[in-house]
Amino acid sequence: MALHDDQQGFTPVSYGIWRACAGRLIHVPKVNSRVYYFPKGHAEQASSPVNFSTRAVSRKAIQCRVTKVSYLADPKTEEVLVKYNLEPWKSDDENDVSVEGSGRSSVDTVEENPGFVSFNKILTPSDANHGGGFSVPRQCAVTIFPKLNFALEAPLQSLWISDVKGTQWMFRHIYRGTPRRHLFAAGWSRFVNAKKIIAGDTVVFIRNIQTEELAIGIRRNFMDTSKLITTIPDNANAQKGFPRENRGRVSPKAVAEAADRAKKGMPFEVVYYPRPGLAEFVVAADKAEAACDWYWTTGTRVKMALETYDGLKVTWHHGSIASVVPINLCSSDIWRMLEVSWDDEPKGLQKKQKMRKVNPWQLEFSGPTPPIRAPRNPLKKYKYGTCARGMLLLVLCFCFVFLFLAILSYKF
Repeated sequence: MALHDDQQGFTPVSYGIWRACAGRLIHVPKVNSRVYYFPKGHAEQASSPVNFSTRAVSRKAIQCRVTKVSYLADPKTEEVLVKYNLEPWKSDDENDVSVEGSGRSSVDTVEENPGFVSFNKILTPSDANHGGGFSVPRQCAVTIFPKLNFALEAPLQSLWISDVKGTQWMFRHIYRGTPRRHLFAAGWSRFVNAKKIIAGDTVVFIRNIQTEELAIGIRRNFMDTSKLITTIPDNANAQKGFPRENRGRVSPKAVAEAADRAKKGMPFEVVYYPRPGLAEFVVAADKAEAACDWYWTTGTRVKMALETYDGLKVTWHHGSIASVVPINLCSSDIWRMLEVSWDDEPKGLQKKQKMRKVNPWQLEFSGPTPPIRAPRNPLKKYKYGTCARGMLLLVLCFCFVFLFLAILSYKF
């Protein structure tokens, strides 16, 4: 089985911590469910362009069954990721797969995280200063940390917080100043240096409601990094150890091998790093098929749900479809087939151009006119037959018509 180059070093993470770090809009299909794997979407996760084989590139969407899901963290960057073990779909799998449910609505894909509460903060230049402290938002101090004893002149406490790798860090939480505010007076600078944190990164504070254990995760910033480094000379060395460019973490070889194995009908595995701008490329089959049941046309009003970069809320962004990639019998390339002109450019995204081109299942209709059912679902051919089979039937039809006309012309 094709393995990712650095896969052996991935760190297992509990689902509650993984969900808090990944965000609420990331939908992870269940084990034994039917999904579509999109090689072009997988290629967006690669660190450089992918050279697909002719065999692999001929399939735009490959129907699979999920055999295993693993929640992990990258040991270098501490970004969370999910690994899927997939098995290409076989006709006799029909009775063995679970049904995900109609997942048409983006709201339905908001994943709750029972048993955990979290608070995210985008770090300021002051927060990311190697020799400075950390200004704790009041809401974070109230909802995540244990209560301070405000009867003291300078209330303080020592907090032991685990990172995604299980390492514990001690922070001295104090309430002081004029006006008074919550601060990390000690421990924060050491954490910033060790984690190579820069301004724009997001820290996620997490509390397990049952055990009261605390955890901390990191969402890396990949937007205008060069400007941030110019602004903050002290953080110039923070990039060392991993790249900050707007590109993926997966090796191109791993992507090409996964796509090739999928086309051959062999089991394979993929990893997905949740990040703004990089759409999920393993999609629940019912969700993708439901989106392709509709007739998408230019001018149609749509909306898309996006989680704010600090993770505090989900917002809706409205726009109109500007163009639609035409679909034919054998080239149902539906990956980012819709280009949307947004009323207000969504903020906090990695690549604005990519977010103008989106997938049908990322959108909902928002106009007053009800949508029209499409005469043919481009994904259904992957469920009920291949393109080659469809072409064969078409050729046979033409042969019968030609033979019938030849017989008529011979008689008359």
